[in-house]
Amino acid sequence: MPISEKLRRKFNRTARFLPMRREEPGTLPSLTVAGVMVFVYVDRTGHLRVSVDLDTPHRVLVEQPAGRSTVPVRVDIQGTTVFFEPSERAGAAAWAVRGRGGAVELFADDWEGAERTAARCGGALLRRLPGERQWRLVEDFGQAYGESTVSSDLPSGAPG
Repeated sequence: MPISEKLRRKFNRTARFLPMRREEPGTLPSLTVAGVMVFVYVDRTGHLRVSVDLDTPHRVLVEQPAGRSTVPVRVDIQGTTVFFEPSERAGAAAWAVRGRGGAVELFADDWEGAERTAARCGGALLRRLPGERQWRLVEDFGQAYGESTVSSDLPSGAPG
């Protein structure tokens, strides 16, 4: 069952920001939405780090495809999806393209865009359904070029 518009608005309206506390050196700045904590901070190496803690999500966010608990997550950077955990509730699958050189582009739930890109670059079209950890080969357009673009060590989670 989809999450209601009213509940979505409540989750977003009641989000909380928690800054790092000077008197508690181990704390990090975080944003809490629907029980999920997202930490965003500059680490010791100078990288901007984003960490998502899914230990306490509100129960309506939790799905149980294939007998395991999961929370559908989509991460975008500058408008580009870099991670997508598909939602059984929404019936979405994650789509990705592995190019001839091994580069991977994630398309979230846009299979048409993924298929066009795979065909154009001679890459492999991959799909991951809700609850699955492994990417599955749908079509390898690289075979038209006389080479295979898919290895047996396809990553779990986000490709690449």
